[in-house]
Amino acid sequence: MPKRVIKVNVKLPKGFVATPEIEARVQAAANGAIEDLAAQLKAAEKIVADLEKKGIAISVEEILERQRQGGTSKTPAAKKVTSKSKKASGRRSRTVLSDEQKQALITDLKAGLITRVVAEKYGVSTATVANIKTSAGLTKKRG
Repeated sequence: MPKRVIKVNVKLPKGFVATPEIEARVQAAANGAIEDLAAQLKAAEKIVADLEKKGIAISVEEILERQRQGGTSKTPAAKKVTSKSKKASGRRSRTVLSDEQKQALITDLKAGLITRVVAEKYGVSTATVANIKTSAGLTKKRG
């Protein structure tokens, strides 16, 4: 991939002079922002690849937009794939939990939280929580 150059103009407050130290700090901040965006893009590409394996078609741009709508997280990989917003039809959009989120959900259930509370916390239905509970072996078979 060819290198691209972005020129940044920074307006300094009165009394500040553009010293080499200030220029270096501005350049470091810009490079840090670019690295963060590159990490988010790479994480979104991984999510798209994982979802494609499961037969779900979604674009990288849509993943990034949903992440922007859903807020921020400490690591890009830990973000939810979808937002909790409702579609125009009044139906909720499908929420896909990552493996880390499913493990955290199971941990919450083992800690004694009830299904309804866990469902609200992760933005999924109680049926989804029940399915995860069953697949984790946390339910008893009917006798």
